[in-house]
Amino acid sequence: MAVQASRIGRPKDEALPGVSELENLHQTGRLHRVATEKGASSNMHKISVVALVLLMPFSAIGVSAQGKNAMIRATVVDQGKAVLSGASVTLTNVDTKVVQKCVSNEEGECKFEVPGGAYQLTTELSKFCPLEISGIRLEESETVPVELKLKPVTWIDPGPEYENLLKARGIISN
Repeated sequence: MAVQASRIGRPKDEALPGVSELENLHQTGRLHRVATEKGASSNMHKISVVALVLLMPFSAIGVSAQGKNAMIRATVVDQGKAVLSGASVTLTNVDTKVVQKCVSNEEGECKFEVPGGAYQLTTELSKFCPLEISGIRLEESETVPVELKLKPVTWIDPGPEYENLLKARGIISN
């Protein structure tokens, strides 16, 4: 690996020291003095170099991980399979507890791009019963379609006994 000296803090016409000159200055202990005299902080330089060296592997991991994510393509529908827009869809990684949220679009769709792993989907929409789907297992580069079929909330007439109880407690009047 080639080592290049920085031109920061040097006039444009001043030559950069060669690698052997830098090594010589370092071995004799004069590198710190020269850097300080030139207005550079050797500790700051060391921190910058260490940070750069430590971050390089992570940038390579990030690049290599792209394209390996799995995708969940959720479609929110009612009992008659009509699409439902505006539903709140939440995807939770079971292991890490990382949460992603989406609101279903006009086609009733929500798309999530996530690493492989175990997931849980929950869906809520006004006038519909909440829905939870567990045990979703995703592999890298896999696309999984999921249909989220919501049931409408139905009200059942509780009958005269319930009405009498509400009247007796003063919740409703005669």
